[in-house]
Amino acid sequence: MEERSIIRYTRSSRIFHWLHSLAFVVLLLTGLVRFLDHSPSEGLWAIGLIHRAAAVLFVVLPLLYNFIWPKRVAEFIKTIFKGSKSDLQWLKAAPSYYFGGVEEKMPPQGQINPGQRYWEITVVITGIVFVVSGIMLWFFKFLLPISVYQWALVIHAIVFIIVFIFFLLHVYLGVFHPRFKESFHSMLDGRISRQYAKRHYLKWFQGIGIKTKEK
Repeated sequence: MEERSIIRYTRSSRIFHWLHSLAFVVLLLTGLVRFLDHSPSEGLWAIGLIHRAAAVLFVVLPLLYNFIWPKRVAEFIKTIFKGSKSDLQWLKAAPSYYFGGVEEKMPPQGQINPGQRYWEITVVITGIVFVVSGIMLWFFKFLLPISVYQWALVIHAIVFIIVFIFFLLHVYLGVFHPRFKESFHSMLDGRISRQYAKRHYLKWFQGIGIKTKEK
């Protein structure tokens, strides 16, 4: 097996990814329980407390990361929201590719492909909606008109369903899909092989600043 010698993710970004993912998963699981079970009980109260604690972590971590590395966050936001002419080609070739089609038909990609960008955009947008609606449900429960509170609850639930589906797809592609075997490991040690970089991120691989030693 080829040595994974190219640095794709920094140590700080990996730590942030796993901590934020932990908060995200806890929110999903506790939110699922609250979504399915509305009966009053001490157990459900404890679930709600865990949900709120995870929500605080979910909000604080990006704010802290942005405070420490503002340029890195700005570049990330710019990258995920900036499309390219090859996006349409990628979307046309993706269905066949992900189900075992010819790999060569996929257009060369930069640091992240359109599918990864759409996932990140989903995380950012749904995260904002979660935070806004969550604040309304948590802090203004007894201050909002009942109709506004109900709409906030419905929106919170709809966004939960959307992000839960996308999250399952994200896990499948990152952990189980045979064409992305190095994806999960790269989130552990930050490294991918040259061959993997060429196959999935050729433009990025050919660009300036491909690092083989982590700083």
